[in-house]
Amino acid sequence: MSNNIFYKCRGVDFRSPLAVMNGIPNSPAHRYVQVINAEIISNTFYECSPMSLCEGSDTERTLPPDNVTFSNNIFYNTRDSIIYKAYDDIKGIKFSGNKVSDKVSQDLPDGLKKTRLTKQDNFSKTISRQTDEPSISNIPFAEKEVYVKSGAPWFIKYDVDHNKKMILLVNCATTEDVYKQLEKKEPIVIKLTAKEYSLEKPFVISKFVKFTGDKKNIIKLSSNKMLSAFIISGNGNLTLDNLNFSGENLKATHLVSSDSSGFSDHYNFSIINCIITGLKSQAGCQNIFYAYKSMIADSVVIHGNTFANNNCDAIILSEERDDKGYYNAEKIFVSHNKFNKQTGVLLNVYRGGNDESTLGPDLTFSHNLVTDCAAQNNEPLFYFTGVQVTNIFANTFTNCNRENTLIKYTDIVRAKHVFEKNNLIASGQIEKDQFLKEKNNIIK
Repeated sequence: MSNNIFYKCRGVDFRSPLAVMNGIPNSPAHRYVQVINAEIISNTFYECSPMSLCEGSDTERTLPPDNVTFSNNIFYNTRDSIIYKAYDDIKGIKFSGNKVSDKVSQDLPDGLKKTRLTKQDNFSKTISRQTDEPSISNIPFAEKEVYVKSGAPWFIKYDVDHNKKMILLVNCATTEDVYKQLEKKEPIVIKLTAKEYSLEKPFVISKFVKFTGDKKNIIKLSSNKMLSAFIISGNGNLTLDNLNFSGENLKATHLVSSDSSGFSDHYNFSIINCIITGLKSQAGCQNIFYAYKSMIADSVVIHGNTFANNNCDAIILSEERDDKGYYNAEKIFVSHNKFNKQTGVLLNVYRGGNDESTLGPDLTFSHNLVTDCAAQNNEPLFYFTGVQVTNIFANTFTNCNRENTLIKYTDIVRAKHVFEKNNLIASGQIEKDQFLKEKNNIIK
């Protein structure tokens, strides 16, 4: 690996600007073969987070890098006190001729020398290079071009006018009207104008579809027994906005779910400024949102809603049980909602196994009011299993799961969990692990 510029790369751990892994003895080719005879030469790391050496060291990945040449690299860094982290013995890495900003306070081995490096330096000319390579001074100009000129030729290029294109708004007064609009290929905004919709089959979403309405108008949603009222298929993008659903007669297993067929194409789901009430597991509805196995959401956004008097589980993303590092959604945002008198698990996110190379899920749960909610059968109200990043911030939990666990954290591999500025009033306990950091919470 030679003559590259790493420019403001700020990843950590497996996603570090440079991660030199530990290997597995007798590893198959698709896993973690030991790093041997590698050459890392004449690269520039400009304002990057620390590189990670012997990354992934554990009881399985026991072989550190060996006979690795690490020479003539430059580390310009004014942001961090260290330039590398090591998780095992690094004696197999031979450092020579590397230059490091003198602002870095880390004690460095021979071959990593602190020196004065200025921001204005043209690093491509600082030391002798084997080949010509781009200069850091060219990067700001390249950034301006990257969205329209980068990527494989078959990728759809970034269109700066994409968000300016008009999407048709259609009023739908009947269920049949909705079915007809969903059969068309074009993106659509559907305004629900009636007071009742009875479904004989699901609304299947395979394109951009936004359902909207008047939150003052209560819509009674009913159905026969079926998988879901709304099914998000591959490439589907569903938004429910400004709706008021009453679901006492909804017999579908889920209000919204991903497609159980397991499409490889990703999807997105948002529910914004809605009121959802009256869903009952006794009638057949088991979940507000359910993510099926083998299909992944780029994002699940739940913002500004009121969920009240629902007797069912709420947001369930826990079906990837093969324990191979798979999960149901990359980004999960749950913010500024009110959960009142909910009976059932509120949020269950699962990512199993010890593979740290996958990136998610990344969960934010913030500024929510959770009142008089309880799970059934002594379950926790929230499960976070193997979630890589959680930020539980500025929420108020009142009279929730009083005699049981409020939140349960379970991790096999490293995770980053923040629990900050939350109010817990007459609510259950937090079942913690070593990765949870707590700050400025109030417990009464």
